[in-house]
Amino acid sequence: MENQNQTTNVPNPMGANPVAPAGNGAPTVAPVVTPEKPVEEPKVSRVAQADFVKQIIEKLRKSENILVALSNNPNIDEIAAAIAMTIYLDSMQRHVTAIYSGEIPGALNFLRPEATFETNTASLQDFIIALSKDKADHLRYKLEGDYVKVYITPYRTEITADDLTYSKGDYNVDFVLALNVKLASELDGALSDYGRILHDAAVANITCDTPGKFGEIEWCDPTASSVSEMIARLIFEMQGTEKPLDKDVATALLTGIVAATDRFSNGKTNSETLGLASRLMTMGADQQLIAAHVMDNANPAAQAAPVLEDTEPPVDLSIPEVPLSAEEVVVQPMNINLPAEETAPVDQPAVQGTGAVVTELPPAPTVEPGKDYATMMQEALATAPAPEMPPMPGMGMPQAEAPSVPNVETMSVPTMAPVPGAEQMPPMPMANPAVAGEPVARPETVLPPPPAPVIPEGMGPEANPPSLPPVQM
Repeated sequence: MENQNQTTNVPNPMGANPVAPAGNGAPTVAPVVTPEKPVEEPKVSRVAQADFVKQIIEKLRKSENILVALSNNPNIDEIAAAIAMTIYLDSMQRHVTAIYSGEIPGALNFLRPEATFETNTASLQDFIIALSKDKADHLRYKLEGDYVKVYITPYRTEITADDLTYSKGDYNVDFVLALNVKLASELDGALSDYGRILHDAAVANITCDTPGKFGEIEWCDPTASSVSEMIARLIFEMQGTEKPLDKDVATALLTGIVAATDRFSNGKTNSETLGLASRLMTMGADQQLIAAHVMDNANPAAQAAPVLEDTEPPVDLSIPEVPLSAEEVVVQPMNINLPAEETAPVDQPAVQGTGAVVTELPPAPTVEPGKDYATMMQEALATAPAPEMPPMPGMGMPQAEAPSVPNVETMSVPTMAPVPGAEQMPPMPMANPAVAGEPVARPETVLPPPPAPVIPEGMGPEANPPSLPPVQM
């Protein structure tokens, strides 16, 4: 062995080319030795992943009392996965207990974690009632309302309370399912007596980054985005992918995936993660409820951001309240002039507040009473002078202006002398001078002879209409 150790060539750890002297003393260059590449830890294959899942499912189906355990510092993903697994195992008629004694983030209150987790291990131990076998013939129990009554039939004797002894049994745990726990010492503080708890129980630990070192089954999948994704795959493998999932279970699993992937935006997100999230939503996962509670709380760095305190005292911008005496309060009546047909104005004091200086209010604007515009129009027409009208064609005199009020009465009209060169026209009615008022005097204007008018039938010279005298101007 010594000769072998002496002749073994050891590569230069620095990767340099050593120089060795030749037989004649001339240096020679040794051959280049390529350093060995570090051996990467082989990833768990799909076959190995399926084998781990199969082992855990077999343990779950054979166990009656199951404990779901968390670390002393779990994140939202691990807590949501524990809630989903507990609800699912409870639906399979298993006695399952999830224990976590730490503070649960408020973002998960919509999952009702208080209905899932217990803060101590009291429910993991049996309560034992002991009685001498010589005094008991047989026993039975019966549910009556909210109570479980145990009936003991005595054997040739009388049983009293002094014959009974009470004690607690050992931890009644068949299988422990731990979520992302590296060491047994990192379990939740309520499981500090893990030596006795794990003594007779099989342990499976599920992690998504590095394997743990205390479980009988260490299932680790670095390609998974979260523990919730691994629990979802485990559940679908147990019941089948086609069977619908409970809405609360689907919502809890999707909550963990959303929190771990930072809303599907970090490097943990892959196609398998998105496909699984889509399947959970089709089974009833409430993504709107998750978005409303988890989106702003999924980043632990944002939750732990320090709150900056102001170094200067805040400035008081409030207005101090100044009490007023009765003499300082000025009450200004509000007078409003209403139209005549409306209700008469009522004096109403102005509303005065306390704690502020009261100033005199300006007088209210005066509202003019309503006017009868019809009456005003008639008065204006009656007093205004009659407008001038141009003379009518064919007439040798200026035309009188029509009255403002068309009150025409039929009256006898004197004849007017015919105009030379013009045919006589039929008489025309005149307005009542008493109604129209006095005509306005105009200077007499001589008009050129008008063209011969068209005389209708029956209106020729033979009709001999009465002529009109000239109008005195």
